[in-house]
Amino acid sequence: GFRAERGFRRLVLMGHSGGGGLAMLLAGRLPQTSAIVTLAGNYDIDIWAAHHHYLPLHESLNPARQPETGIPEWHFLAERDQTVPPDLFLAALLRRPRAHVQVIPAIDHHDGWRKLWPQILNRIAEKH
Repeated sequence: GFRAERGFRRLVLMGHSGGGGLAMLLAGRLPQTSAIVTLAGNYDIDIWAAHHHYLPLHESLNPARQPETGIPEWHFLAERDQTVPPDLFLAALLRRPRAHVQVIPAIDHHDGWRKLWPQILNRIAEKH
């Protein structure tokens, strides 16, 4: 595959919003994964759907219900996010043994991430 063709030994899975949930789900299936990074990631689809009064996603896997992977995680939540409100997931993410969690002030679900992206990458590189 792509990883082997290019000689990469490790993967860092990154995702925004639902892509953050997908990164959490894939990490347990890809043994080369060395870190997970989520930006405004939807960690618990059951809580998220209930919060927004959506129908439950019965056929979808829920990242919050998957076994612990032991992989280091960085979760960045947006203080003003109305799509994936930090209060929905903050306590649960803080209980994850390998998680680093930060609520970024003054940004929302879409706006502000691009400006912060270099700082986020540098922070992860320093600790990873």
